[in-house]
Amino acid sequence: MEGKIEKTLFVLNELRKFLRVEVALVIVCMSLSGYFIFHSLGNVIFPLVFASFFLSCAGYSFNHFTDKEEDIINNEKLNFFVTHRSGKCITFSCVFLTVFSLFYLPFISFSICLTALILSVIYSAYRIKNVFPFKNIYSGLVMSMSFLMGAGINWEGFYNALGYFPLIFIIGMTGNLLGDVRGYKGDKIAGVKTIPVVFGISFAKKLIVFNFIVFTILTLSLGYYLLLPIVPSLVFVCVFIMKGDYIKARISMISTFLLLAPFLFIIKLAGF
Repeated sequence: MEGKIEKTLFVLNELRKFLRVEVALVIVCMSLSGYFIFHSLGNVIFPLVFASFFLSCAGYSFNHFTDKEEDIINNEKLNFFVTHRSGKCITFSCVFLTVFSLFYLPFISFSICLTALILSVIYSAYRIKNVFPFKNIYSGLVMSMSFLMGAGINWEGFYNALGYFPLIFIIGMTGNLLGDVRGYKGDKIAGVKTIPVVFGISFAKKLIVFNFIVFTILTLSLGYYLLLPIVPSLVFVCVFIMKGDYIKARISMISTFLLLAPFLFIIKLAGF
């Protein structure tokens, strides 16, 4: 009995890693943040959540199949679902569920999500990460599109969100850079030219701190105060990454939009 429980827990944990569920939740909250800032509460939230979640799961699970060399170095083994035949079925199911959810979204959100899905596939299939320094810009752009997807329920929301987009892009790009710092060893051995590999870990850490300072200054100067709840998490990211505690830095990074979306939801309910 204990053996079955342990096996089940192992498979569930591998599935979480395969789909990067925690990152998918960040993408969902990023979409919801774009929605809550510019729109009233409505039923479109549900397909938006499903589309965002499965979009992220599809992209990250597919990426596992093209990042085998780096993953086996960093993790000392491949994910269970990369080696098991069910892995490709899960990835295909995520793609299908993303496309299915799209048809319940307005045209602008539909178009943005479909574009993000295509770009995610291109990223892995054509190894965009090997193109320095385009990789971080590309990844940050794709991730940040989820914010526009939430805001793009109508044209007014989409246009208003464009002013916020550079700030969201900074968060998305820098979060990707943090992942490169964590994956430095595998990327270097595999010959992948990420910013930490080319310029060194120290430079990458300083760049992360610099980006977050720029984000905070721009948020205040532009008057986008609804994004300020992100700042405390960014402070913790900077503290932990300079200490070399990448696990806590990652947790802090994940908490950014996981805290922002509920905050925006509460003030929306309060009528602000």
